[in-house]
Amino acid sequence: MAKTCVTIGSAMGRASGLVGSAILKYGTEEQKQKYLSPLTKGEIIGGTGLTEPHSGTDVAAMETTAVRKGNEYIINGSKIWISGISSARWFLTFAVTDKEKGKKGITAFIVDTDSPGFRSALIKNKFRFSFPCWRVNL
Repeated sequence: MAKTCVTIGSAMGRASGLVGSAILKYGTEEQKQKYLSPLTKGEIIGGTGLTEPHSGTDVAAMETTAVRKGNEYIINGSKIWISGISSARWFLTFAVTDKEKGKKGITAFIVDTDSPGFRSALIKNKFRFSFPCWRVNL
C-alpha cells in the first residue's frame, strides 16, 4: 500500500508502528484495552507527537518536560508535524522527566485530545499541539 500511497500506508501502519507497538510492549493491561484494542479494530485513530519546533527529531535536545505532582504529570511543551492530528483521539507523545539521564530520561505519555489544556492549531501549513500545564493522570 505504501508503494502506491505513502499517506494511506502510514495511516494503515500506525496500529503496528510506533503507536501500537509501544503500547503493546510497555503499556498496562488497562491501556492496551482502552487504546490498543480499538486502534487495531480501526475504531479510533492514535497519533504520534515527537518532533519539536526547536529540536526537530533530536530527542537529546527535547524541550518538552513532564513533572510528577501526586497522581499526575504536568507536561509543558509543544510538538509539530503530528501524525494523525486531524483525526486522532489520542496521541503518544514524549517528554523529559529526568534531564540528567539524557535520552534515558525521556518518558512516553498517552494523552487524550480532550485532556484539559490540550490545544492544536495549523501554523504555516504545519499542525502543532501544545500543552502548557497539561495534566496526565496516572
